[in-house]
Amino acid sequence: MAWSGASLDRRPPDLPTVEGWPPVARVDIDEAGLAEIRVGMAGADLDRRAQRVLAAQVVACPVDTGRLRGSLTIQRFVAADGSPVRRIGTNVHYAMHVESGTGLFGPHHHVIVPTTKQALYWPGANHPVRSVKGQRAQPFIGPSLAAAVD
Repeated sequence: MAWSGASLDRRPPDLPTVEGWPPVARVDIDEAGLAEIRVGMAGADLDRRAQRVLAAQVVACPVDTGRLRGSLTIQRFVAADGSPVRRIGTNVHYAMHVESGTGLFGPHHHVIVPTTKQALYWPGANHPVRSVKGQRAQPFIGPSLAAAVD
């Protein structure tokens, strides 16, 4: 495309030209606006990934009463530096025991024994017992994180 003298005459006088090239344009970038767009795009991407992780957790979550599965949620908030954050998880106190196991099968690898009484008993147990082996891990949180990867 050939540049006519008329179009060159309309350019602002502070824009430099290079022989044989069109006039150089000055672009003013609104850094705050650009940051807002980036955060918005990152937030949308995080939302999409968080939904996939949550869906994977719901499918993999072991069910007895349904309380643990029903408590899985996504929390949205903004970090101190302004970046979007998504936290996927539960507020049910026993979730870590389901994920990691207990007793011999848990992180401490020991038999569970009473600390203040002579025997262990819980509602639904046939009789008091001196010790229990614990519960095997049923991981559903850790493995679900792979769903966040495209």
